[in-house]
Amino acid sequence: MIRFGDSWVCAQCKPSYLQMLQQGLTRPGDMRFAGFWIRLGAKLVDGVVLWVFSFALGFLASLPFAIADGPATVDPYQGVAGTIAIMLLQISAPVAYTAFFISKYRATPGKMVCGLVITTGDGGHVSAARAVGRHFAEVISSLILFIGYLMIAFDEERRSLHDRICDTRVIHK
Repeated sequence: MIRFGDSWVCAQCKPSYLQMLQQGLTRPGDMRFAGFWIRLGAKLVDGVVLWVFSFALGFLASLPFAIADGPATVDPYQGVAGTIAIMLLQISAPVAYTAFFISKYRATPGKMVCGLVITTGDGGHVSAARAVGRHFAEVISSLILFIGYLMIAFDEERRSLHDRICDTRVIHK
């Protein structure tokens, strides 16, 4: 064991402990968990950012199909390709948004604004695959009348259903 400040760290754990401190994290036992209201604020900010992003992306994606269709005709399949492309973008844009920001910056823009980060249960970095899984677990939290989100208010570690499914924590930086 090596003494590091007021903590004792094993020699094998020292590099990861130093990396954790450089990233601004505290020891796993010292995590300050984010509560319901600040996470709701972060979610609202993310919702606005995603809405603007999805609207712009959908508009740009629909332009080639609108131009190619020309004047309205009686063809019942007119615009089907454009509709499918826009639907795929509307599904994949939030997934890509979540996976990119969580895996690269450990937080979405809304969480960054609120000074929050997402970590694994032991304080580690969340991978892109886990971030994608967390996104789809959030869909489950929403589908059950947002009860998955309400769990934050009653859990001692302030975990939602999707945090429990993916073994993640949302903590203050």
